[in-house]
Amino acid sequence: MSRSSSAFWPMSPVSRRTMLRTSLAVSAAAALTGACSGGDGGGEPGDPGDLSGVEEGAMPDFQAGQQFQATQDLTFTMLFPEWPEVPFRRDWMIWEEIARRTRVSLDCTIVPLSDYVNKRSLLLNAGDAPMLIPLTYPGEETPFAPSNSILPVSDYIDLMPNLRARIQEWNLEPDIDRLRQTDGRYYVLPGLYEVPEPGFSLIYRLDVLDELGLPVPETWDDVRASLEAMKERYPDVAYPFSDMYQGNATLSFAAVTFGARAGWGLGSGAMFDQDSESFIYGPATPQYRELVDFFRGLVADGLMDPESFTQETEVAQRKFATGRSLVTSTDAATVPTFQRQLTDSLGEGNFAVAKIPTPAGPAGPLMGAGRLWHGFVLPASVRENPNFVAMLQFVDWLFYDMATKEFLIWGVEGTTYTKDSSGDRTLSEDITYMGINPSGGQDLEVEYGFGLNIFADGGTEDLIRSRLSEDEVAYQEAMLETREVVPEDPPAPLTAPEQEQATLLSTPLTDTVNTSTLEFILGRQPMSQWDAYVDRLNSNGVDQYLDLMNSAYERFQEENA
Repeated sequence: MSRSSSAFWPMSPVSRRTMLRTSLAVSAAAALTGACSGGDGGGEPGDPGDLSGVEEGAMPDFQAGQQFQATQDLTFTMLFPEWPEVPFRRDWMIWEEIARRTRVSLDCTIVPLSDYVNKRSLLLNAGDAPMLIPLTYPGEETPFAPSNSILPVSDYIDLMPNLRARIQEWNLEPDIDRLRQTDGRYYVLPGLYEVPEPGFSLIYRLDVLDELGLPVPETWDDVRASLEAMKERYPDVAYPFSDMYQGNATLSFAAVTFGARAGWGLGSGAMFDQDSESFIYGPATPQYRELVDFFRGLVADGLMDPESFTQETEVAQRKFATGRSLVTSTDAATVPTFQRQLTDSLGEGNFAVAKIPTPAGPAGPLMGAGRLWHGFVLPASVRENPNFVAMLQFVDWLFYDMATKEFLIWGVEGTTYTKDSSGDRTLSEDITYMGINPSGGQDLEVEYGFGLNIFADGGTEDLIRSRLSEDEVAYQEAMLETREVVPEDPPAPLTAPEQEQATLLSTPLTDTVNTSTLEFILGRQPMSQWDAYVDRLNSNGVDQYLDLMNSAYERFQEENA
């Protein structure tokens, strides 16, 4: 799935498909500064208000599953995040096909992925944002909601029949309810998954495990044992484990199994404790300490590259691809890249690699994989656009119609792929995508614009898995069969003054967590100073911050009982 900014340490661009949520604490300060105000839908939540004058180009009686086509040629502006490995092209087939099918042209403002979150905030705060703003993860809209700078999209769900159908068919009502803010509305149109799709995990050199007579690791203790065996067998490999993404992905999925949150999953630091039925500060818990101590031990014993937490992603990739490391983290899209690179460096048939199910930790075989993903926010100003209703119909068709999702993933049937009577899809001979048909000379994303993260993520189980390799499908099935999904936090929406106060408190707290976590793992700060670290968090206002969160949680529970 897709990428956003790091919640832990500064990141370099990562792989095409996946990234966990941006920390709210990272973006909240920028989002709240000078946020403009805008109109809302109407009176009570769910009231769209008077739509006269904003229905130009809209289809009458638009229905779920119906091909959207505007009644006149329209142009909608859109913010477009550009991945380094997929340079934006205005001549992509996807734009031509969207315009042909819908009479809608998209005028894209291109922003480098590395600057996307900041640019999105600046444009929304200044009131200059394009009409469509994709790649917004649930939670990233929260700082903008109290100021009315973005549209309360829940007021207009009756205009989006495909979205309503997906929510009902996939039983997503509880997930959607977690998006609601203090006014009872929600402000993001999220990506939807029929089933969870686990993302990042570790990738291992299976040929090395076989040589050592070791099974695929099932726990973090097994991971350590395998690294020890690798280091003994291959003394010339400086560090058997050299991680990508500055450790953000690994710490994120590992933390879940320790009963904590870290890396890209850190968020603002607050996490809901089911036992006490209240929010606690995760980075101050014994579980977080155990997580940090585990990775500190790997670094201290020379099993994990200390550069894992600072090196560019491409550097870590080269180390794994050339045999200078034997374990790293990955997502589905990067595995084929590793296979090609290892073939170049080691030769065909001289290696075997696999993305393994995430190891179980002290808290058990757990994974964090919800069914809501990145989607769209819309600036509040679109409510006054004469084509407002047509724009909502277009987004509904683009993001929530499953026939459209197939088109956005696979392209044009008969041109980029074929489909047989059983529903199996086959890429055209000269096209490759996500490791499928690797001999194809043209990449479906790079050359045609299909399969792009901002459109193609989510959908039915069939569509999700249709673009995965057999190995990745096996990984997904193993994860869903053997790992328990941890519950997501309940809603605790803050008012505008509360959000401002929470940002003032959480920003220095997060800075302390980030700095100290890195210092502990790298051994620059001994674990004997853990209590002093917790004291610093307390002196920086942890209790006040948690009081805000718990008050908001209790208020929401009372108002929605």
